[in-house]
Amino acid sequence: MRRLALHSTAYLVLLVAVVAVIPGGSSFSSDDGAYGGQVAALRQGSWTLERPVPVVAEEHEGWLNTAITPDGPLPYTTSPAYVTLMAAVTDVVHGEAEGDERAASLHLGLHVIPVLAAVAAAAAAWLAAQRFHPPSAPLAFWLLALGPTLVNATTLWAHTTATALGGFALLALLVATDPHRPMSPTDDPSTPPLDRVPTALAFAAPAPVDPSSTEPSATRPSTTEPPATAEPSATTEPSATTEPSATTEPSATAEPSATTEPSATTEPSATTEPSATAEPSATTEPSAGPGEAAPQAGGDGGDPADPGVGAPSPSRSPGRSPGRSPAPMALLGVAALALSLVGAALVRTEALFWVWAVAATAVIRVNTWTLRVATAAAGLAGGVAWLVGRRWGAELRAEQLPIETSVEVLNGAPSWLAGRLPAAWLLLVNGPTGDLGPLFTVVAVSAVGAAIYVSHRPDRIGLRPEVLLAVAAGAYVARLGLAPDQPIGGVLGAWPAMLAAIGLGARRFGRPSSPDDTRASLWPVAAPAVLFTLAVLATQYASSGGLQWGGRYLSFAFVPLAVLAAVAGRTAFERYPRPMAALVVIPALIGVAVTIDLHRHHADAVAQAGVGGPDVVVTESPAL
Repeated sequence: MRRLALHSTAYLVLLVAVVAVIPGGSSFSSDDGAYGGQVAALRQGSWTLERPVPVVAEEHEGWLNTAITPDGPLPYTTSPAYVTLMAAVTDVVHGEAEGDERAASLHLGLHVIPVLAAVAAAAAAWLAAQRFHPPSAPLAFWLLALGPTLVNATTLWAHTTATALGGFALLALLVATDPHRPMSPTDDPSTPPLDRVPTALAFAAPAPVDPSSTEPSATRPSTTEPPATAEPSATTEPSATTEPSATTEPSATAEPSATTEPSATTEPSATTEPSATAEPSATTEPSAGPGEAAPQAGGDGGDPADPGVGAPSPSRSPGRSPGRSPAPMALLGVAALALSLVGAALVRTEALFWVWAVAATAVIRVNTWTLRVATAAAGLAGGVAWLVGRRWGAELRAEQLPIETSVEVLNGAPSWLAGRLPAAWLLLVNGPTGDLGPLFTVVAVSAVGAAIYVSHRPDRIGLRPEVLLAVAAGAYVARLGLAPDQPIGGVLGAWPAMLAAIGLGARRFGRPSSPDDTRASLWPVAAPAVLFTLAVLATQYASSGGLQWGGRYLSFAFVPLAVLAAVAGRTAFERYPRPMAALVVIPALIGVAVTIDLHRHHADAVAQAGVGGPDVVVTESPAL
């Protein structure tokens, strides 16, 4: 936990530094103005803002997605709970500040929740990855931290909070479905370094065994014969009188000596319990007790000494404790799952898709009816919270005037089918703005895709993946130099390292077909992300959020994607460290540059509009 605290502190310092550079009172997009305007209204004791001039018929007053009432505009009522919390935090931070301190404290107060939520989301990615492969935890942290979350943390909208709640829901899901896996296997100093395990993604070290608590061989004889091809350990001298025969059954009556200490360098025999530091033979299958099926390493029900990445913990099915009753930790995980889903439903409308995706995965994953009912109830609680939030907003807009919103003026209402392709393009690849920027983004994403394809067809194509990854990194360098003010709206365009890591490092997420196929057990992480993404793509409106960075409507899936990229795709960073590092850092630099440029541009526009106090301001923007 100390390492996590150090990384979290470093990330917090980075976010505070970026926010400090942003001009106070400015905005990334019109959504910042909507959130900030609603917070200002709430701090004045009302949901409506006072209008400086009387309302004019058919006038939408320049507020995007805003309800206009006879008393004034309601800047943001889609998720009332979030802006209420933001107003309360701003009150605490703002206090009784006056003068220059007043503006600075207001600027800080509005950014407290997004910044802290970003740090919490990165920590959730660390903890989730640590349950599968502890060495990958820092990579998951920084993949999430320097991805789209970095830019979203500097804005006022609720997408960073959605990322954090999505991470908490994933953690709760993993605890509920596999309660016996330790949160931090490396906390035990006797556990060997996990990097010694010679598998591609691997990763669980053998669990220490307490000799005083082990059962004698007579009470649990082994039914597994030693493999004929097993060779003795290089550090072990075979006994001169005892040769392990490939056909010899272990004695059922042999009692271990009470005074004999297990050797630290001796391979365990068929009748001896393994020592605490013994490395398991790479060619020896774990034994099974009477009436038990031999477990598979890396799969469900794996041996406690070698579960493999993501495999359920010691000899128990997910969500079960001895006696087939739910483990206390599983029930605690379900309770945390319910809280995270309720919170998610109250901050974003697309959270409904996340609720059902996570709940469905949990119901399928757990193996007791008690936990199935409990996880279904957690999903139901999230659905009820979503309905409550929608009802709350509808009541606030009860007196809304029939005035067309700015989004409707700008975009119209295309058919559902006609809007799927542009919505997918804007949400996945690139946003709607810029000239050179989208071109460079398409080149970079295409190069990453080609690298993924080439890595799986090494005998058919002469190109090397690292060359194509370098091309992608070069495209981002060119974009940073030639189009530093044009945002990347798509998640793949803004987060190429995630795409490359998953594509290069993981081929499938089904059930393991061999002990080395450790990536398969990550499917509980992948399933909610895939289901949620498909639901958003099927329902997203054609403009897909307009000005944004990194596919913000997919924020609930960011932590699962970071975990998949870090654990399943860790080999990509090991094979191609320089281009993969470039694909992490350069888009992050572009995001910071775009954020600062947009804030300064909008601050200058506001300042110019107010110079001299004109009675009329002429603009070419249809939204105004």
